[in-house]
Amino acid sequence: RALPADRVRLTRSATFFGIVWWGLGVLPIIAAGYDSPRHVYLAAAGWTILLGVVVEVLTTTARGLRWRPVVHACAAAVLLFYAVQLWGIVRQWSTAAHVSRLAVLGLEREVLAAPPGALVIVGVPVRSWEWALPFAAQPPYTSTDLTRRVSIVTPQLLDCCRSQWFDRTTRTLRTWSEQSQPTPVVALYIDPVTGAASRRSEADYPPLREITRALLQNNQPEALNRSILRILHELVAPTRPTVRSP
Repeated sequence: RALPADRVRLTRSATFFGIVWWGLGVLPIIAAGYDSPRHVYLAAAGWTILLGVVVEVLTTTARGLRWRPVVHACAAAVLLFYAVQLWGIVRQWSTAAHVSRLAVLGLEREVLAAPPGALVIVGVPVRSWEWALPFAAQPPYTSTDLTRRVSIVTPQLLDCCRSQWFDRTTRTLRTWSEQSQPTPVVALYIDPVTGAASRRSEADYPPLREITRALLQNNQPEALNRSILRILHELVAPTRPTVRSP
């Protein structure tokens, strides 16, 4: 039977780590105005501590030695349950981080090879670059600020400030298309699994310039976003072989 001191400790831990800590951990969501799994990382630590307290209290108050192995087995089962889930999630994040790094290197290589003022349309998996630009194209991730050398256009989900994405992208496209001295356009696609870069420029596909200029005909964010994605997926992404059933 649990001693009064143990019950008090368990009650305090449940109140603080289960309610107060969690509330403080998710409070930034209200200030941010949007929700993300990243916002509950710190809050989840409270749940972990609470589980540890519960196991310790049950272990110290278990009647007889035969009940302690049961408590330990339950704790091990909980640990295994979370470890199995985390294994897959960590692998996904490792892949996303690897692809993100290759995307930065590929974009930097492409930008430094392009003439100043060129336009680069880049598509990177959302899992790797959501909310990332323009930061992913600037130091310390790159050796120099790539946005100062060329104009970069991306799908909406990769932009840090989605409410401003449409106006900024439209302005970027218009400035590029109205240059007195035309500069080239390059479309870059990053494979979501391998991180390999595929590119297409107007040098090897002349219609790309007019297709890019036609993006200005989209007067709604959703339509512009779909058109950019269509360029990346239909004109640049490598065609995957279709597997036919025997």
